[in-house]
Amino acid sequence: MLAWNDLVENEASTKELQVWRAPFKRYGPVYPFEGAEKLEIPDIAYTGNAHCSDYHGKMNGTPLRVRFWFSSSFDEQLQETFHARLKGKLRDWNRAASGHTNISPFYGLAESPGWGKVPSLVMPLYGMNINEYLRHTTKTNPLLLKVADALAYMHSLNPPVVHGAIRGRVPKENIHIDEQGEPKLVDTGLEHLPRAYGASEDQHDRDRLRWLAPEVIDPPYECDDQDQDSYDSSTPETDVWSFGMTMLEVKHLHVHHVP
Repeated sequence: MLAWNDLVENEASTKELQVWRAPFKRYGPVYPFEGAEKLEIPDIAYTGNAHCSDYHGKMNGTPLRVRFWFSSSFDEQLQETFHARLKGKLRDWNRAASGHTNISPFYGLAESPGWGKVPSLVMPLYGMNINEYLRHTTKTNPLLLKVADALAYMHSLNPPVVHGAIRGRVPKENIHIDEQGEPKLVDTGLEHLPRAYGASEDQHDRDRLRWLAPEVIDPPYECDDQDQDSYDSSTPETDVWSFGMTMLEVKHLHVHHVP
């Protein structure tokens, strides 16, 4: 077993956290995160892109990851669409996580007054991603087999649960490793949530093309700006493609070797 404390470098766990001025509160309608008022979140995000940021915080000493979506420009219709889509994605994620140990759960939703028009998602915080972990061990195949089994389980459900964004690279890596060295598939379904109208493309959008199947890059039909997220072209088959690219990635440990 790896010496976990010697490998994990998490500044959020070693420095005193500054709490946001607008504290979280309990989100009522669906999947509420109990104890949201006790969340401690630093002022600066750990990672993110043009559409969302992840904060590494804690509650009662337990490390947590909090996903915050940029939604200040959402109109009422887009808020409703986002809430409905998020509820559906979390329902699917919960179905998958409840039946397989290598699919990470989520803890629930919390409101963040003054920081957006949609709730934030509270999730477990794991020590590192699969690429970081594999720099310290040669046991690549057992990890990948467990991820493959998790995917097979998701796809076997009725209806199937699709992940939509499998990859090992930061800033939006989706295979994390827990303290027991077990892989955890995270952020199930979150890739295809609505964005602000006219939201600009960022480096994350361009980089993720390396892991996308052709039918996701070039979907069957065009969407206008206001309908950009209505068609989710991810399927179990596109998940398999992305996982294949992820295997190539982690086998080489360098994203530059991914075509």
